[in-house]
Amino acid sequence: MLAPCAIDSPGRLRVYKLEEETDADWWEVEALYDLCFAPGRTALSSYRLRDGVPTVAALCLVLRDDDGTLAAAIRYWPVEVAGEDVLLLGPVAVHPTRQGEGLGGLLINESLAEARRLGWERVLLVGDAPYYGRFGFAILTGVVMPPPTNPDRVLGLALKTGAWAGVVNPQFAVQLGVRPPHALGGEQLLVALLGAPAHLRRLRAAAGRSGALVGLDTGSLVLAAAGLMDGYRATSHWDVLTEFEESYPEVTVVRDRFVFAVCNVHIGMSSMSTIRRVALS
Repeated sequence: MLAPCAIDSPGRLRVYKLEEETDADWWEVEALYDLCFAPGRTALSSYRLRDGVPTVAALCLVLRDDDGTLAAAIRYWPVEVAGEDVLLLGPVAVHPTRQGEGLGGLLINESLAEARRLGWERVLLVGDAPYYGRFGFAILTGVVMPPPTNPDRVLGLALKTGAWAGVVNPQFAVQLGVRPPHALGGEQLLVALLGAPAHLRRLRAAAGRSGALVGLDTGSLVLAAAGLMDGYRATSHWDVLTEFEESYPEVTVVRDRFVFAVCNVHIGMSSMSTIRRVALS
C-alpha cells in the first residue's frame, strides 16, 4: 500500500486505499476501462504503442474504497521519442459512480510525483488539453503519434526543466518501449501503412490503374491518408470516426445506420453483393 486517502463527496466522507496494481487486479482494471471507454477503445491509435509491451508497474495505481471496490485506475507504458525515454500516460479511468470526487486528478498527481522520484523526465499522452493542462501538460507541436491522432491532442509534460527541448519526431517516430517481435496484425498494419509515405505513394499510383478501390473497416483511413477520399463521403470503424473527421477534414465522414464499415475480409467479400446492389440502384 502506498497511502490511504480521504476524499469528500456529497453527503459523506469516503476513504480510499491507493496501491500499485498487481497481476490479480489486471482483469478488473480492464473491465473498468471497458465500462468507461467501451471495448472499442483498443482500436485507438495510441494502443498500437501498448500492444505486447509491459507497463511501468511502479506507476500503475489503483484506488479501492473501504469495501475493496475498484474506484479508479491509471497505467503507464514506456515509449521512445527521437531516441529518448518517455512515459505514455493512460488510460486513467474513474468508475461512473465515483466521478466528480477528484479521483482522476489524485491518481495523476500521485503517479507523476512517483515518476519524478524514479527519475523519469518526460510524459506523453493523447487527451484533452483543457483538462490535462491543469497538471502542466501542453501540446507537443514537434511530436507525431500514430495516425489518425489529432495533433492537438498530443500532449507532453516535462518532469525535469527543459526535458522536451529539442525532442521532436516529425517523421512519425514514436516507438515502442520493449516489444517482442511478431507478425503485424490488422491494426498494426494499418498504423504501418498510415505512417509510410512510400506505401501511400504506391496506393495513389495504383488508384490510377484500378477501376475501384475498397477500404475494409479502418482501411478507409488509408485511402484518406493517400488523399484518395478528398471530396468524397466515407465511413469507418465507429470508434475512430471522430479521429477520422479531425484528421481528414477534406473527407465527409458519414454517421448513418445505412452506411456500413465491414470488420473482416470474410464479411467484406460476402458484402460485395450488397455494395453492387447499392451502386446499381
